Formats: sequence, structure tokens, C-alpha cells
Amino acid sequence: MKLVLPKRPAAQTGDDKPPLIGGLHLPSWFFAWEMYLIVLLAAGLRLYHIDFTEFDGDQANIFRMAFGALHEGMFVATANGASIRILNPPAVIYLLMIPAALSRNPLGAAIFQALLSVAAVLLTYLFTRRYYGRLAGTIAALSFAASARSIFYARFIWNQSFIPFFLLLLLFALFAGVVERRKGWLFPALFLVGLMVQLHATGAMLAAPLLVALVLAPGTVRWRDLVLGLASLLVIYAPYLLWEVTSHFSDLQILLTDSKLPVQWDTQALTYYQWSLSPYATLMDNGEPFTNTQSVLFHFYHRLFWLQPLLTGLLLGGAITALVRVVRPNHLTSQENVADNVLLRCWHTLRNWWDDFRATPARCGLLILLVWQIIPLLALFRHTLPIYPHYLIIFMPGQYILIGFFLAEAVKWCRSWRGWRGGLRVALCCLTVLALCAQLLGAAGMVLDTIRGNYQDTKLSSPYYNDLASLQNALHRADLLAQQQRLRRVYIAADTANAMALTFLAGQMQTATTIFNGTHCALLPSAESGPAVLLVSPRSQFVAALVGQFSHATLIEQPHRPGGPPFALYIVGPVSASPVAHGTFQGQLESLGAQAFSYHNAAWSVTSWRLLHAAQPMFRVTYGYKMTATSSAGEYKNQCAFSSLNADDQLLMAFPTPAAPLTVQGQFYTLSPYNFSYGPLTFETDTFHPLQASTLHTPDGRDGLSLVSP
Repeated sequence: MKLVLPKRPAAQTGDDKPPLIGGLHLPSWFFAWEMYLIVLLAAGLRLYHIDFTEFDGDQANIFRMAFGALHEGMFVATANGASIRILNPPAVIYLLMIPAALSRNPLGAAIFQALLSVAAVLLTYLFTRRYYGRLAGTIAALSFAASARSIFYARFIWNQSFIPFFLLLLLFALFAGVVERRKGWLFPALFLVGLMVQLHATGAMLAAPLLVALVLAPGTVRWRDLVLGLASLLVIYAPYLLWEVTSHFSDLQILLTDSKLPVQWDTQALTYYQWSLSPYATLMDNGEPFTNTQSVLFHFYHRLFWLQPLLTGLLLGGAITALVRVVRPNHLTSQENVADNVLLRCWHTLRNWWDDFRATPARCGLLILLVWQIIPLLALFRHTLPIYPHYLIIFMPGQYILIGFFLAEAVKWCRSWRGWRGGLRVALCCLTVLALCAQLLGAAGMVLDTIRGNYQDTKLSSPYYNDLASLQNALHRADLLAQQQRLRRVYIAADTANAMALTFLAGQMQTATTIFNGTHCALLPSAESGPAVLLVSPRSQFVAALVGQFSHATLIEQPHRPGGPPFALYIVGPVSASPVAHGTFQGQLESLGAQAFSYHNAAWSVTSWRLLHAAQPMFRVTYGYKMTATSSAGEYKNQCAFSSLNADDQLLMAFPTPAAPLTVQGQFYTLSPYNFSYGPLTFETDTFHPLQASTLHTPDGRDGLSLVSP
């Protein structure tokens, strides 16, 4: 209650003088008990069982690029690819190089991401308290700490998830110039806006509050700050500009092409903006009702429906209150000596309002907040490309700052009331506490659902969701089994959802590992190398059936994973078919024939091959075969990719055609990363050289083999 009661005189509290400890003057907020409670709450929600962090393609890709740049001695020119087919600038890779320098384990990167999110909550408290009071800061920071949407993004590494931390630093810089009228703010502001544009293109819309700040604080701008700011932008964009020059501005061409798409006008961004105030985030991105029957909140989630409308109303109240403060002048000026000309009187009135507005720094600061929350949102109403919920990260935590500002102002208004109206202050405080508790309940339920697997993995990500703990546990079980059985190799059947993650994580295993990725193929050990461990991905039922029929496979265990089917861990021997050669693709493959296979009542033909060459594992390099089988029923294609190849290993390639004479053609390819050089400097990118494919030929020069099923 101390936060909402009237303040005692400064002489009694000593708030006007920083406490003196050991000869050091510490700021008063250092002794604010609520600040430590807020940080503890934010840390608990963001770090509790962070080992279950999402680790899908995007997460694996950006972390392996950071790790590769460090250990391969390269600079980074681009980050991962964006949804619009361009390559993102490299800021996120350089940020992730900090945890990658300490450990190969991506868990360190997830902790790093979560800690920066906790720091953003702390900065929200410090910023709001500094400019709008202790109560406003407490409410804003608590709401942000318990925000389900904020927690959801904070619990996995992603480009956009870093934005709130740097956005708070930008606010401090803008308010230093606009409200405190201090010099030196422009340099960090330019740098931070440029950095956030690299994290996501929506960061460019933060130029709106930056431009307003330049207009409101022209006397604080120094030429050297402008030069330093532009120089900092040149430094952080130099590698990306080199990439654009090298690629003949390929990304710019894509952007120009996309800009010519039909323009859409809608309020989808406003809907997503409101979703940021929802008490539950994970399953709400598709806009469907809450239907997760496994959730710990399912039976009473409907009782939290009131929270989003309430927070929306408080947000509108904060925005309107701020707008009134901005528009309403503090001092009325006399216009007795002004001429009767209407235009002149209007000009005089406007000039007086502007002078009065500029003379009130607090009003200028409120305008910055309003521009930040309104202008980018209106800009998103007009778009040519689809809008996604994560585009709205650039508004965090502005919603909660305005809510905290409004509630603190409302409490101040109520302090002057007596009698029954004075009870409104108590009601307002109770409503605030109730809203915060509801937020906390929803957020805690969301975190527990994620950890316990109370979800369907296919709804959280496409094609399905993978968490780091489950991936690492499955690999650890495979590695441990190989060591216990004294087996020399582990084979991993990956799929589109986890191939990149498993390829990177397998680098921590002690047993030699080969990863293959294909829906209708399998790689098995040779008879000479003996049995091996095979780890099959959760949704690779076809591969499991294929291995079960065509090899000596023993299911050992099924490592659990939340939210979906488990992995399957086998000990496998070579294919059961007789190793009689039916033809050869020179230097590449020796055919062991074709056999019939039935899967889900459908007829398939499975071709067996022996590898005639080896290919060593290399960082971000993939090998593969593209095969085409032609029969009287038609033409069928199959493709399988590998992290490495071992001579005499046996390859199974299946085609959806009944057993019949087949003519098989194929190509072998290598996919390697495109890393360009300027002098002695090598730059890493997230693109690849054009596919290096070679057609397979028989010893007599033909490009096809005829196979007959027994």
C-alpha cells in the first residue's frame, strides 16, 4: 500500500537525497523492494525449465552460424533467411556469438535470450519510474513481467526476441534528449534503431519516434553525434552491404518485386496488437478459440476472458490521458493585441501552443510514447505481404507503460476525493491486483503446458514442434547405447522438422554419427562394419517400417518427448536382402535389387544399394542422391540427404509403385555454404553454392539401370 498512499514530506523520508553507503551515493530505486520482486518474477517465468526451449530450424540455424563463425574464424555477412526470401542482416548472429563462445550447447543461448528479456523488464521499471513515478513503474514492469506474449518470445532464441531489450535502451536515449534536454543521445539512438532493423525489418518503423525526437530536441543535436551515429551504422551494415554487392543486390531485387504486389488494407495488425494483452500466448497465434483440452487452464480459462478487454480499456485510457496532456496547454496566453485576421490569430495560437509544448518536457515525452505506439500500428494497416503476430514485438512494452501511467494517474486523481468517492481508489487498486494475478495465472499455465507437453506438436510449429531437452535426451540415449554395446556408429533418421537441429547437436556426441534426411529412404550399416544404433525421428513411421522389414532391427527404447510421439531407438544390422549385384553406377552405387513393400495397404518398390565411396562430414555440407524410378505405372522421384557417407553402407530408396521392372536413374549432389572473401577476410552467409550435381552412369556409359523384383 505504500506505493499508492500519499507521500510523506521529503524531510521525513529522505527521498530527496540518495542513501549514503560506504561513501557511495546510491540511487533511491536501488532500495526499492518491489524492483527485486519484479525481477525475480520475470526470471522465474522466463528461466524455469528453459531446457525445454524450442529448437527448430530457425533456432538451430542462427546458433550454428554463430558457433561456426567463431570456430571457423569468419566474419558474418548475413543471418538466416526471412520469410520473404531475403537474407536478414547479421546482428542476431553477432549477439549469439556471446553464448556460443562459452559453450556449444544452445541452452546457453536460450538462457542469454531469457536474461536479456529479464533485463528488459528491469529497464521497463527503471524507465517508467524515472519519468512517471514509482507506482506507474511497478505496474508497468509487473504487467510486462507477467505478459504471456512476452514470456513466450523470451523462452527461445529468435531474431525478433532480442528487440524489447534494445528498444528500452532506445527509449532512454530519446527521453534523455527530449525530456532531459541532454546532448549526446543521437549517436546511441541511431545505432539502436539500425540494430533493431537488422533484428527485424519492422524495426524501421521506430524511425518515427526518432524523427519526432529530432524535431522536439533540436538544441541537443551535435554534428559529431550525427557523424558518430552514421559511422556506427556503416560499421554494423558493412558486412551486409558487401554481401549485397557480391550477390548483385539480389535481396533488393526481391524487395522491389514484392513492393509491386497488390496493396491490402485491413486491421489485422490491430487484432494482433490486442492479442499481445492475452493471458495465454502459445496457441493463440491462429486466432482460433482456446481448444487445448490438455492445458492446465482448460477448465477455467474462460474465466480469464475478461482480462484482454480490461487491459485494452486501460491501454486506451492511458493513450487518451497522454493525448490530453500533450494537446492541452499548461498556460493560456492573452490574444488582446492580436489583429482580427483569422489566419493570423490561428497562427498566433498555434505558435503559442508550440512554445508552451516545447517548454514542457514531460508532454514531449508523452508524445514520443504515443508516436511509438500509434504511427507504426497505422502503417501496418497498409501492407503488401502478410502480417504475423511477431511483427508486433516492436510495441513491447509500450502497452504496459501506458497502462501503468494511466492507473498511477487515476490513483492520484482519487487521492483528492473524500467520502464514498474515496473508495474508488481502493477499488482501482483491487482491480489492478486482480488483473496482475490473472496475467500471472495465464502465463504460469502457459509455461507449465510447454514443459509438460500439454499441447499438440503440430499446432505449435510447422511441420511440428521440437524442444531442446527432448532432442538432446534422444541423442544422449543413442550415444550411451552405442558405448554400452561397443558399437562404432550411430545412424539418425532425421526429417524436415529436426534435420538442422539434430545435425548440429550430433556434433556433441562421442560416437561417430551419420544423419540421413528423407521421407522414404534409410541408411544402414554394412555387413563388414557390424551392427549400429539407429535413432528414428518421432514422425518418421515410414522409415521405421522400412527398417523393420529390410534389416535385422531390435527396438531398444522410445525416448520420450512432450507434445507428440516419441523417438525410436534401434540396434540394426545390414539389410536382409542377399548382397547380389544387379548393376552399378560407376564409383557411386552398386544395386542389390528391388523388393516389394506394403505400407498402409499401399504397394511400394524398395531399391537396395551399396555405397561405393565415402564422404567425410564437413560443417554445413550436405551430400545426397536424387533418384528417379520409371515403370509401366509412371515416373516416381525420391531424394535422400546425408551428413556423411561411408563406403559399403547400404541405402534403401522406396518408390510408390507396385513391384515391377524399374528403370532407375540418379544424381549425386553436394550442397556447400556460400562464404565469400574480401582479401584475407572470409564472410559467412546463410546461402549455398548452386547445387553441384553429377549424373550417375553405368560402366558402359548408360544413365539408367533396369531392376527386376524377385
